[in-house]
Amino acid sequence: MSISLSVRVSGTVELDKGCHLIGDSLREVLDLSFVPQIYTQEFTIRPRASGEAFEDGILVRDEWVRAWVPLGSQCLIPDDRSLGFCIRGEPELVSVLTIEGEPGYRSIEEPTTFLLINVVGDRTPLELALAAAVAHGFSREFGTDVIDDWPFFSDIFDQSANSFLNSVKIRGPFDDYRVAADLFRRQIDERFSRREAPCREA
Repeated sequence: MSISLSVRVSGTVELDKGCHLIGDSLREVLDLSFVPQIYTQEFTIRPRASGEAFEDGILVRDEWVRAWVPLGSQCLIPDDRSLGFCIRGEPELVSVLTIEGEPGYRSIEEPTTFLLINVVGDRTPLELALAAAVAHGFSREFGTDVIDDWPFFSDIFDQSANSFLNSVKIRGPFDDYRVAADLFRRQIDERFSRREAPCREA
């Protein structure tokens, strides 16, 4: 099952500003002593060329490879682009798509645009923390809820940006975001264990 979050879009935002929003949110989610530098590019999935083993330093798996392309627009707008948000210097990536309609199985009365935030890699602790930060940053900017249809990150399906932050953040402060992300992941695992305990007892 894929891990994703959704945020309803209520306007446009410049991508440079979006990166700052995400950096600020990641600092809050992981209680960091600094703001990580976030950057974004468009990316696509293309077939692997014959004999190709690496792409931008990333080991190719199976027959497909992620390829970066120049940004076509400097704004986050409804289109068919796939954007990747990363911490500068780190391989982890969170994919963001703009979609028209409903995320997951939720019904809506009018056509609405959502950001679909996906963990596309190996689901490392840092990828999960970054996904939470992307959702929180844009949710706070747009003044809309974070939707977690599993739910995976917390016990609530949809909630405000502040409520989501309070549900997922860890307590530090930390100077190393990987150490903090490991704790973030353990917190998620412990929450799952508490959910499953009544089922095992029954």
